[in-house]
Amino acid sequence: MKKVPFRTEWTNRLDELNEHQARLVRLLDMVRTIRAGCSPDYHYLGKEDFLLRHGEWFEKSPWSHWGLEGAAKQCFTNSIDLTLSRDFAYVEGEALKADLPISFHHAWNLDVDAKLVDATWRNGGDAYLGVRFEKKVAVKAIRSAGTVLDDYASHWELFKKSWEG
Repeated sequence: MKKVPFRTEWTNRLDELNEHQARLVRLLDMVRTIRAGCSPDYHYLGKEDFLLRHGEWFEKSPWSHWGLEGAAKQCFTNSIDLTLSRDFAYVEGEALKADLPISFHHAWNLDVDAKLVDATWRNGGDAYLGVRFEKKVAVKAIRSAGTVLDDYASHWELFKKSWEG
């Protein structure tokens, strides 16, 4: 079995994060730890491991994209729609709301000025950790009824080898 380094990236730098970001990292690390040894054929132990190694933080700002609000509980569809209609960057990852005990697999966008646009929560998350994906990658995953980080149709191809971005 391949040895996976566990205390990498954000788990090693909690002192640099705000309380919501640190909580999100601890939640992701807990799931990654539970999955240890479960996927010997994969380079990553699921989306949590992938995000902790490659994710970047996205700062929320007050909602200013009136008219672009998306349907509730449809973040992946809302985000891909904005990627296609507005050419906004597609970001997928994990987000946290301070008043809820869990984090959520979530998708959002970056506008032309690289500012966060969460059409589903109207920028209401307290911590956003994600990875920008090319439009063609996002569209392919969504069309196969999955998401980039949960692309079960491809048997999680993204997690099988080291990702170069």
